[in-house]
Amino acid sequence: MRCAMRRAASLLLAGSFLALPVLMWNQPTAQASDKRYRQVTAADDAQSVRLRDEADALRGQGDYARAAELYTKAIHLNERRGGYLERGYCYLKLGKYAQAEHDAKTALYHQTARDTLRPGVAGMAPFIQVVCAYHTADYQLAAEASQKVHGTRYAKDPEYLSIMQELAQNPDFIARAVKFQETSVTVEDGGVSVEGMLENISDAPITVTQADIALRATDVKGNVAWSDAQVLGNLAVEVPPGKSVFYSFWMPNDRCRAISGEMQHKLLVKFG
Repeated sequence: MRCAMRRAASLLLAGSFLALPVLMWNQPTAQASDKRYRQVTAADDAQSVRLRDEADALRGQGDYARAAELYTKAIHLNERRGGYLERGYCYLKLGKYAQAEHDAKTALYHQTARDTLRPGVAGMAPFIQVVCAYHTADYQLAAEASQKVHGTRYAKDPEYLSIMQELAQNPDFIARAVKFQETSVTVEDGGVSVEGMLENISDAPITVTQADIALRATDVKGNVAWSDAQVLGNLAVEVPPGKSVFYSFWMPNDRCRAISGEMQHKLLVKFG
């Protein structure tokens, strides 16, 4: 009888130890879930609004460090009230470009049509992105975001205007901001005549001064017959911000005779 009781007690104790890891594993998950989906109380909401208003005042006074702290507290209390955009602006002024760009991206993700009606909101996020992209040499983001700044109050910001003027002279930026779509390609003895549209996707006034052109010829089976690359300089093509212009150029190439009715060609153009 005693042996049976001892075996039963041992089994019960072993079962408790086996269940313990499961309980310990589930507990943090439940806590994390409770925190993530925590209900915002009326007091939390009121405090969040108060902190954001106070942060707005500090931001207007140029106290960006203290304002960023209050925006963070407001976001923790009720992120539905926003604050990412304004905190991103503060981070921008503090030179914290990675944090500023992240906040701007988050703000754009959550932004509603109603948000854009608030004073100073329209154009702020892309403005932050442009300035951050300029300082981190992310020219693709700078080109794409700048077109969203166009027409807003931030398009007249002195820092923004200075950045756009400098980027308009940067070949790496121009290569990403100016796109070429060919409309016709005529193969002739001694070269190729190409016509198409140049589109400036950025908000910078760009003058194209050279084009890097790669011509690739393949046969009907896709085998490369030959490829060449040239740089055409001494160009002076003005492409206004957000506009497209018609342009044609001549690519000298004495190997173009390799392109015949049985050949295919592909033209790659990068403007700088």
